Amino acid sequence: MSGENQAKGNAQSSKKANCCQLTVDEVGLLKLKLTILAVLCVILGAFLVAFQVLSFMRVENAETERMLIEQKNRNDDLTKENTKLKTGLQETERMLIEQKNRNDDLTNEITKLKNELQGGKCADGWQYFDGSCYHFSTDTKNWTESRDACVTMGGHLVIINSQQELDFLNARREMGDGRSQRDFHWIGLTDAEEEGEWRWVDNTPLTDPKLVQPKHTVLTFVSAQYNSHSTQFHWFWGINQPDNYKEWGPQDCAMIFAGKLYDETCRSLKRICETKSCMAGV
Repeated sequence: MSGENQAKGNAQSSKKANCCQLTVDEVGLLKLKLTILAVLCVILGAFLVAFQVLSFMRVENAETERMLIEQKNRNDDLTKENTKLKTGLQETERMLIEQKNRNDDLTNEITKLKNELQGGKCADGWQYFDGSCYHFSTDTKNWTESRDACVTMGGHLVIINSQQELDFLNARREMGDGRSQRDFHWIGLTDAEEEGEWRWVDNTPLTDPKLVQPKHTVLTFVSAQYNSHSTQFHWFWGINQPDNYKEWGPQDCAMIFAGKLYDETCRSLKRICETKSCMAGV
């Protein structure tokens, strides 16, 4: 009897030991499962974080792409507008060039017609200005011979009536045929009849205040002492003219030189003849 009880006790002890051993294994397995589960949770969390990051980046990229598309569209619009403006500018430049060419053609035509018209107003060898024709000689004669030569040609030694006419004569006198500012030309003015009483070849006295200047007055355009003679006038006479310098004889004849009038001995010089235009007033 005691032997059976002992055997039963041993069996129960062995069974309890086996139960304890299984519990340890289960605990280990449970820990393993928990570890795996924790790892899976971490991985899942990482995936979730990564997914959120990717989603955020996708949204950001989409917004950036949208902005880039909008900017590209704006750039395209600006490019089209720039092209349109450039085309318009080129068209405007083309029209301006065409208009300039038309203006140049009209100017040339007007000049041509004017030259033809003026050329028709004067005989060959004469130049037109303001209703009169002028001949600039290349040969030289004394004043009396020059006066007679102009009459023979149907005119007279030039009678100057204005600053504009004097400017015209001076400009033409210095052009072409070897003429230069050193050339002197007789004009139709003399005081041979009475010293100091200057008269034109048509016997009219020299009375224009811009032509008349007190004798022996040296003009200066900076000194106030000559205000009484009015420096506003552009004097026709040269400085200190007429002076009747008599070293080579009396200076009773007037010539034009460098845009001014000078008295001179009536020696041989070139001359300027004047006559009315055959189409005066046209």
